[in-house]
Amino acid sequence: MIGQDQDTEKLVLAGMMSDKENLDQGIQELLDTDFTSMTYRKIFLMIAAMYNDGDQVNVGTVLVKHRDEINSFGLGVSFIQLFEQFVPSIKTHIERLKECTKARKLLGLSEAIRGAVERGDCCDDVYGNIENELIKNTAIGAERVYISPQEMSDTCVLSLRDRYEEGRREKKVIRTEFKSINYATGGLEKGDLIILSAETGGGKSAFAMNLAYQIGIVQKRPVLYLNSEMSADQMALRWNSIISHISHSKIRRGELTEEEFYYIISKSDEMTKGKLHTLTIPDLQVKNIFSETRRAVKKYGIEMLVVDYIGRMDMTNAPSKEDWQILKSAAQKLKTLAQDLGIIVVMIAQLNERGKLAQSSYMSHEADLWINLTRIEEDNLNKFYPFNMLLQLKKARNASTNKPLFFFFDGDTLSFTDKKERAEKWNKEEQERNRQNFTALGKMTAS
Repeated sequence: MIGQDQDTEKLVLAGMMSDKENLDQGIQELLDTDFTSMTYRKIFLMIAAMYNDGDQVNVGTVLVKHRDEINSFGLGVSFIQLFEQFVPSIKTHIERLKECTKARKLLGLSEAIRGAVERGDCCDDVYGNIENELIKNTAIGAERVYISPQEMSDTCVLSLRDRYEEGRREKKVIRTEFKSINYATGGLEKGDLIILSAETGGGKSAFAMNLAYQIGIVQKRPVLYLNSEMSADQMALRWNSIISHISHSKIRRGELTEEEFYYIISKSDEMTKGKLHTLTIPDLQVKNIFSETRRAVKKYGIEMLVVDYIGRMDMTNAPSKEDWQILKSAAQKLKTLAQDLGIIVVMIAQLNERGKLAQSSYMSHEADLWINLTRIEEDNLNKFYPFNMLLQLKKARNASTNKPLFFFFDGDTLSFTDKKERAEKWNKEEQERNRQNFTALGKMTAS
């Protein structure tokens, strides 16, 4: 029958249950209405529900979890015989199903036209209805929704209330511990893509981890930190330093006092009570980011995503495109992800020697807010004391980008502050550590 291909539907389901990459692709690109067999449609919904719950998905796990319902389809053990096959890629099969879906919609439209003509409906009305249906069923048309003057007026009032009333404002924006950022931006806006950049070793990951700590652990608002560079053990050592404000170097070298050791253990309880979720993805790809973030939003109610970092994007599967094209596309898709899920997406990027975004300066076109970290040159440290870093808003849709914000970065504890009193304290502690290290080095040299 035109618009149906149940053999392809079966292959897609088998592929999704045999390979994780197929599973990710099927969940992202297909709807249950792409399946004409009601049995296959229900199996797709079972797979999607298990995927969103974070369950392992294969023929065996689906059968075990939904045995009664599968038996009601008349499949039973034959479910394994039907779907236990390896399908290397379901890309072409997905394209076939989408084409079948379009064909069914066109056939439905043609039948509606014939019925209208046979009833003697006004031809102009029929033309108008055809046009409306065609627009509704195209990707571009589906995204375009015209807002009437009254609707825009109502939106203006609601938008104003969302910022004016504290309870409503907290649902739209997230404020950080950094008052200078809050004042400059009004808070981090949900639905925004934020680029956080610096040169190599400029504190990008440390700043992002500080944000995640403040929001996910201190404020207890759900955060997902996607890490592509460090192992779980390396991340843990950094978190130990950030939550305790004890030297990262001492922690790594195992030179803690007994008091410091038990203090860090006591502070780690904050992580247990917080809502910071982390995931390591060495083979960082947009599809992995999408699938894991959607799952985390459904499971944990994630309000902010941190991608550390975009320069680690795996580009081997797109040999026909330049690196800058892949990264620009990735930024576009992350912006769409932020808007679709109503979350903040913080994308960490690196600067090159010319002070531009490495590999693709076009990424900045997609950002709502671009934050860049710069170290204050040693000759100017006295001028800006007690701060040692500048935070520049290189692009901001809703804030001024002229005035830099001053910060102190305590590299030994991986911590940031924009509070003058705390910066002075950390500055003195850093100077004392440097003095002690210099003295220790002198004694080692002498011996």
